[in-house]
Amino acid sequence: ECTDYIATYTDIVTLSAGLTFDDYICSDDLFEIQYNSSMVIYEDDTFTSEMADDSISLIGDRIHVEVSVNNFNVDSNGYAVLDAKLLNVWLCSSASDLSLNQNDLTNSGCLSSNIDPDGPYRIIINGETVGEGTKSVNDTSNNMVRFSF
Repeated sequence: ECTDYIATYTDIVTLSAGLTFDDYICSDDLFEIQYNSSMVIYEDDTFTSEMADDSISLIGDRIHVEVSVNNFNVDSNGYAVLDAKLLNVWLCSSASDLSLNQNDLTNSGCLSSNIDPDGPYRIIINGETVGEGTKSVNDTSNNMVRFSF
């Protein structure tokens, strides 16, 4: 039967289907997730005593940092932050204010031209600690990461 079909129609089969796609979203922005986070600097690796704001510029041998995603449940549809990870950390210093402008990331914070000429330092790159003495810990609660340097 197969040989009769091939003899009549050859060994090429063409299938066609009518497909249509209706874009009801009408936007390039398919998902938007907004979240808040906080960063606290601690005096030691117990992460119990916060460092006073006026002593942050007097940092000694080691600094301990905790970053938390504050609104763990992101929206009313049930979407939530399930696994916060620390991927990249840049350190820099400056004689002037280095406030981060979320609308101009390439010219503010550690990426601005106002940083000291010996920086920035990347101490965590793609989740790997590269700075001498740098340690990174992802908390089991999934909305917190800690690192020290």
